[in-house]
Amino acid sequence: MASAPRSSRQYAQLVIDAPFEDEVRALLDKCPPEWRTSVELIVASHERRVAEFVRQKEKLRPRHLNVSPAFGTYQDSAPVRGNPVVAARSMAEIRSVLKPLKEAR
Repeated sequence: MASAPRSSRQYAQLVIDAPFEDEVRALLDKCPPEWRTSVELIVASHERRVAEFVRQKEKLRPRHLNVSPAFGTYQDSAPVRGNPVVAARSMAEIRSVLKPLKEAR
């Protein structure tokens, strides 16, 4: 504190700027009796304005939705054994993926 506060507003600003609750209580206990009511009103007004500011900011905060990812049920394909048409189609699909139709030379 560079200089002693010369008004109740300056003293209230000291109380508002105090970082810890213990310091706030100590400053309010040391407050001159003729300033006490004014200082308490100023500090209460400041706290109300800060609380209103926080409420307004909370309205703008995006909501977090706790949505778990939806998984589909796994459906195993029915095995087809000994079907030459299905085997030929599967082999053609595999070849088309592995080897292009046109060779580039």
